[in-house]
Order: sequence, then C-alpha cells, then structure tokens
Amino acid sequence: MIHGLAKEGDGPKGLARLSRTKVPRNELLFSCMFLLSGVALLYAEGGVAEAFTLVTTTSALCFMFVWPIILISCLVYRKRRPQLHATSKFKMPGGTFMPYVLLAFFGFILWALATQADTLAALRFTPLWFVGLGIGYAILHSKPKHTELRALHEAKVVRERMLAASFSAGPVAEAAVLKEPAAK
Repeated sequence: MIHGLAKEGDGPKGLARLSRTKVPRNELLFSCMFLLSGVALLYAEGGVAEAFTLVTTTSALCFMFVWPIILISCLVYRKRRPQLHATSKFKMPGGTFMPYVLLAFFGFILWALATQADTLAALRFTPLWFVGLGIGYAILHSKPKHTELRALHEAKVVRERMLAASFSAGPVAEAAVLKEPAAK
C-alpha cells in the first residue's frame, strides 16, 4: 500500500522505488521501523499487557475514526446527490437516521474508553498520531498538482450542490443545470 501511494504521488518518492530484484525494500524498512518501535514500547510501558492495551486501544481509535468519516460521507452523499439516492435500487432501511445513531454509539465508546486509566492513556496519545498525519498531509498536498486537483474537486462540489437544489426544485430546473458545461 505504501508503495502504491508513493507511485501515485501521495507518499514520499523514495518509497516508490524498487530494489534491483523488484522488492519494495524502502517500504519494508519503513514498516520495520514501526515494528521495532513496539520493542521500545514494551520496555517503556513496563510490560506486555500495558503495551498491548496501548496499541490495541490506539488502533481501535484509528478504526473508530474511519467509520464516522464513512457515516458523514453517507450523509453528505444523501444531501449533495439526492437525485442519485432517489433512483438507487439499494436503500438501506433506516438510512436517514442510522448514521446519527451510529455516530452517537461511537461517542459512547469514546466515553467508555475515557473512564479507564489504561485506555485513557491511549486516548490521549491518539491525537498526536493525527497531528503527525495532518502534517504529512499538509506537506504532500501543498504541491501544485494537488492544488489543481483540489480546485477541480471544489468545482465539482459546486455543480453537485446546484444539481441537488435543482432536483428539489423539479425536473425543469434539473434539466437546465444538466445543460450547463461541467468544470474540467
């Protein structure tokens, strides 16, 4: 995965190279660096159980970060593209309110993790991980290629919002928006 991201320009160029035997050696070394940090964590935390709790809670929090993004994306999709949702053959039962229920459930899980001292330590550590990711994102996406892609995406969002508004207004308004040229 790291190799693919680097080849697409979403990772450091050094991680896109293969060895002469076609092995992603740099990616393996990068991954091993994180695996070896587990050994340091064992000695720093004081034992296997504490290190295990820290690692599993942090990974659970990262997993729990992904699912709310998916749920929020679902809500944005329904708002931004109601015409596509209206014609969809698959409509999840309870799809209008279940994302909110699940977001509340994840909030409850965060509260539960905050009530125990050992999982609270991981809860405090996880924001540092996201700060690191944010810094990496800012560095990678300050390049002109990503600035251009961002501008194209923003133009697409404006068009989708116009389509959503015209869908709500009726078929005549929707047809008028569809005739407008899309931003390229």
